[in-house]
Amino acid sequence: MHRTLIALMCGLFMVMTMTTYAGVTVQGTRIIVPSNAKSVSVQLQNQFDTPALVQVWLDKGDMNVIPDASQIPFLLTPALTRVEANSGQVIRILPLGTPELVQDRESLFIFNLLDIPPEKAEDANSNVLSFNVRTRLKLFYRPHTLKMSQDKGFQALKFQYDAKNKTLQVNNPTPYYMNLSKIILNPQQQKKPIVQALMVEPFEKANFTNISSTSDLTKIQYFVLNDLGGENTYTTSVTTTTN
Repeated sequence: MHRTLIALMCGLFMVMTMTTYAGVTVQGTRIIVPSNAKSVSVQLQNQFDTPALVQVWLDKGDMNVIPDASQIPFLLTPALTRVEANSGQVIRILPLGTPELVQDRESLFIFNLLDIPPEKAEDANSNVLSFNVRTRLKLFYRPHTLKMSQDKGFQALKFQYDAKNKTLQVNNPTPYYMNLSKIILNPQQQKKPIVQALMVEPFEKANFTNISSTSDLTKIQYFVLNDLGGENTYTTSVTTTTN
């Protein structure tokens, strides 16, 4: 039923003329689900003067793939709901098969919200269907048994600059997903940031690209997003290679 409904909506999306609609919003910029939580609430808010029909679901990162229910160890309720005008609605996320997820690091899922506006009278007899741009938020499943605190994790990132290839490698030796929003090269000399978003998976490495430094790069100031969507700022040394 769940997969069929999503598929039907995708089909309608393809064959009808679309207009933009963005009435229902999600409170916050990310969702954290601790492993010892019985449920987590997500607050929706309809800012329009008309009611809206909202559908929510999770995927594993590919927005073009409809996930099988067995692949998603969470239940979202209600998955399809009417949000009254200028009112809110709470979506509850209930962990189901989370013991099957790895417990030594975070796991990432994507929370999707599809806002289906009411049909306008002038569109009743025409092939016009109004959809908002689909809202997608990161959902992090976080084992409560992780030894390192997130703040310690933010400070544990290591950086290596490859001057020849103009890449800045970020080594994440922590069990947390790290979402960097911008960096400042040699902050003791300049304050202009390089705005380039980068997510580094737990215990993995990732690269900022097209990074040029006019002087020897010795330090970097980096901005990493916290659970509230704000930025934590840290300064650390950089290892540079020229080969």
